[in-house]
Amino acid sequence: MHTEHFFLPEAAARAVNNARRVIAVGTTSVRVLEHVATAEGLPLRECSGSTNIFIYPPYNYKVVDALITNFHLPQSTLLMLVSAFAGRGAGHESLSGSHPGTVQIFLLWRLHVDFVRSRRFFQVSFGKSADG
Repeated sequence: MHTEHFFLPEAAARAVNNARRVIAVGTTSVRVLEHVATAEGLPLRECSGSTNIFIYPPYNYKVVDALITNFHLPQSTLLMLVSAFAGRGAGHESLSGSHPGTVQIFLLWRLHVDFVRSRRFFQVSFGKSADG
């Protein structure tokens, strides 16, 4: 699992602490919020550091309620994070489990990959702004 460096500003920590629901945008956001909640406890407060948290099924999310993310490669550590989300409350531990919602997510992802490959599109993700 790769290490990511982060800074969680006071305003962001306060917004998360006061939110009814926390919707993380991107897997880095999930990793940072869950790392800080695990390492520092709740409520969240301003901090900086690095995380190498590896989130995989079954994982008990402490902060994040929902996730918006890009598509991830099969057998990747980030797909494991998404898989932990998809199996949440369903009693399943993988995206390929039998829960209808997880199967639909997996099939949508496969359709996307197949379409991109068949059209020879060049897919770019701007999710990472650093080289490490």
